[in-house]
Amino acid sequence: MAESSSPPTELRLKNQNLTEVPGYVTELTDLKFLDLSGNQISSLPNNFSKLQNLEIFFCSDNLFETYPTILNQLPKLYMVAFKNNKMSTISEEAFEGPHVNIHWLILTGNMLQSLPNSVGRLAKMKKFMLSNNLLESLPKEVTSMKDLEMIRLANNKLKIFPEVLRELPNLTWVALADNDFNRLENQLPNELQIAPGRISNNENIVLGEGASGVVEQQFLEIDGVQHHVAVKYFKKSQNSDGTSRNEILVTLDSAQGAQTEGLLQCYGYVDSDASRISLVFEFLHNARALGGPPSLRANPRLL
Repeated sequence: MAESSSPPTELRLKNQNLTEVPGYVTELTDLKFLDLSGNQISSLPNNFSKLQNLEIFFCSDNLFETYPTILNQLPKLYMVAFKNNKMSTISEEAFEGPHVNIHWLILTGNMLQSLPNSVGRLAKMKKFMLSNNLLESLPKEVTSMKDLEMIRLANNKLKIFPEVLRELPNLTWVALADNDFNRLENQLPNELQIAPGRISNNENIVLGEGASGVVEQQFLEIDGVQHHVAVKYFKKSQNSDGTSRNEILVTLDSAQGAQTEGLLQCYGYVDSDASRISLVFEFLHNARALGGPPSLRANPRLL
C-alpha cells in the first residue's frame, strides 16, 4: 500500500495573475508559509482564518487598499508583508484581539497617512517597515513596542523627529531620511558629475548587490590613466531607506569634504541615463562582499 503524502506546509503562488485567493488555499490548514505576492488580489476570503498554523504570510505587490483584519485571528502568524500595495488605511480592529502575535510587519511602499492606536498591541514587534508612505506622525502607543529593534520610516511626511522612538530600549536601527523635517532639496553638484565616456566596463564583474543597487567593477579615466573603481548602479528611485536621490546627495556631500580615514572615497556620479544613475567609488583591492540581497534562506535569523 502506498504511503499517503504529508499535507503541504509551504505554498508559493507568486506572480500567477490571481485576482482572488484560490478556494483550495484555505483548505490547506497545515500551511506555515504562504506567498501570494505579485498578483492582483485586493481582499482575503472570510474563511482565511482556517489557516490557524500560518506563521509567515507574504502578500506584496497586490491591490490591497486596507489591512485585512482577519489576520488578527491567526495565533501563530508572526511575519506579514504587504509591501507595494495601495493601502491607505488600517482599522483599529486590525491589531486587536487575543491572537495578535506579529514580530515583523512590512508595509513599505503604500499610501498610509496614519497608524491606528492599536499598533501598541504589537508588543512583540521587532521589525517594523514603513518607508515610502505618507505618515505625518506616529501614535504615542508605539512606546509599548519595547522589543522593537528596527523601524524604517524613510520617505514619509513626518513633520518632526518622532520622540516616541526615544522610549524604545531595544531600538538599534532607525531609517528616517527623506521626511519633511530633514528632506534634502539640493541639486546634484555639477563639479562631481562624471562624463559617461570616462567609465569603461570590465566584463560586468559584480562586486556585490543589495536591496537598493548593484555594485560593479569598472574603470575610471583620471588624467589619462585608467583606475579601478566600484560603481553602484541604483535599481530604482526608492528603497527601504528612502529615495536613491537622498542617498546620492548624502554621499556626494561627504565627497566634497575633507577625506576621512576609514570612509570610502566617492569620485562623483554618472546620470546620463536616468534609469542607470550611479555613484563611483574607489576600488578596494582584496576586498570581498560581506552579504547579498536579503532572503529568508540566506538569513535564518529573519525567522
